[in-house]
Amino acid sequence: MTLVRGMTNTTFGWTELLTQPSAEVEHGGNLAVGIGRGIGYAMKRTAVGFGEMFTFWVPKGANGYPALAEDCPICSLPAQKKAANETAKSSAPSSSTAKSSATSASGSKSSRSAN
Repeated sequence: MTLVRGMTNTTFGWTELLTQPSAEVEHGGNLAVGIGRGIGYAMKRTAVGFGEMFTFWVPKGANGYPALAEDCPICSLPAQKKAANETAKSSAPSSSTAKSSATSASGSKSSRSAN
């Protein structure tokens, strides 16, 4: 299945050069945007097709993508990033505290300029 899809995408990726500009113009968009989108989609579809043709033999997981090892450091990056964001949010001062300190600072400026 993946081999056939890869061959199809590689063979017909160039058709995006025709379909994207016409779809963009039909929806009232700019032809130049459609041409740019067509070039990008054609390159992406062709590259993905080559990738699927050369990796069709790799076992796929439930989501249809190659299954990677559970201890793969690249696979755990999204979880690490999420944990870092949650830690940063919990350690950052609340917005009301920041606003009150900004208000008091601007109030002291205005009182100095009034003197």
